[in-house]
Amino acid sequence: MGDLTKPLPYVVTGLIDKRREIAGRIEDLQPRMRQAVADLDHIEAAIRIIKPDLDLEAIMPRAVPPPHAAFKGEAELPGSCSIHFARPQGRSPRAK
Repeated sequence: MGDLTKPLPYVVTGLIDKRREIAGRIEDLQPRMRQAVADLDHIEAAIRIIKPDLDLEAIMPRAVPPPHAAFKGEAELPGSCSIHFARPQGRSPRAK
């Protein structure tokens, strides 16, 4: 492994930071993944009790919908909202 005591180019330090971020997200997700696997095992056990001849492998997973843009911080306010927020303090946009 290289010597990390010497100054590194910005590209390398940026990649190291990104690696640390992704590794941290993986560590954060692992307990939730273990819990999801346990939950799935319990559901499958319940199905086997009720309908033992059902082929669980034939049941395809449902796709998780992508998060809505509003939850990712990419949504824009509708025009009526931006007018409302841009108005001077204490004045209604309909006041004349």
